[in-house]
Amino acid sequence: MKNAIKHEMKKMLAYRNYRIALVLGMIIIAAHFISVAYYVNTFFSIMADAQHPMGLDSISLLVLFIPADGWFMTATLFYLVLPVLAALPFGASLHKERKSGYQMQVISHCGKKQYLTAKLLLCAMSGFMLIFTLLMLDVMLCAVVCPLAPVHVLSLISAVMQGSFASGLFYNHPVLYIAVCILMSSVWGAVCAVIALASEMYLSNSFLITVFPCLLMLAITTIMELPRGTLFKGAYELRPLLLMRAAPNNPNPAWYILLWQCGFALTAIIVYYRKGMKRENL
Repeated sequence: MKNAIKHEMKKMLAYRNYRIALVLGMIIIAAHFISVAYYVNTFFSIMADAQHPMGLDSISLLVLFIPADGWFMTATLFYLVLPVLAALPFGASLHKERKSGYQMQVISHCGKKQYLTAKLLLCAMSGFMLIFTLLMLDVMLCAVVCPLAPVHVLSLISAVMQGSFASGLFYNHPVLYIAVCILMSSVWGAVCAVIALASEMYLSNSFLITVFPCLLMLAITTIMELPRGTLFKGAYELRPLLLMRAAPNNPNPAWYILLWQCGFALTAIIVYYRKGMKRENL
């Protein structure tokens, strides 16, 4: 197992798709930083001779880094394409190796179960690492122009209210809040990568496998939006694409988001192992 994991890690780091996903994500991060920098510069030029009632709330890093940003289109775009970015590095690797026949050579040395497990672990790791790297880059860039100023509840600048994800950290431990938000989004990256890997059991096209997590999230989000206000109206957010953000419109406690993540991940893992172990040519 240990050798299988090492082998998969070497392949993951050598995959061209990982670098492509990283570059695409960095383009979005750069666009977001430009938007934030322009906004902060405009704020200071307008407020240079006036005292803002709530100080620096509207330009605080707590409300402008991507997981908590509900203002700029670039933040929305990042979470729209997050499932694709997370799946791009390693999501279709099982399909490519099955198509080339390479996997049979690996299985003959380590066994099918070990191969599937190593592939699953590294796929999840690739999605996690990619999103974590991009969001850390976003925070570091935004920190250059955004102060880590406290955000007052009465300012109505942020959607983080009592009961929201990590709301206690938001108002009392801002640095820890930022870290937890990045971690939460990175876990979503791992979940989406695993979904892509499991979809290979039914799909036989690399492109469809890569975009499947995004299509799945969009489909569920659309279904939940159609009857919104009647059957599916509730206190918590029901749209997966919005659950990936730290500060959506509805309050979502950490345990609630964790349930969604576990639900998607466990379903994908069950499908992956049941179909993978039964399939003769994997």
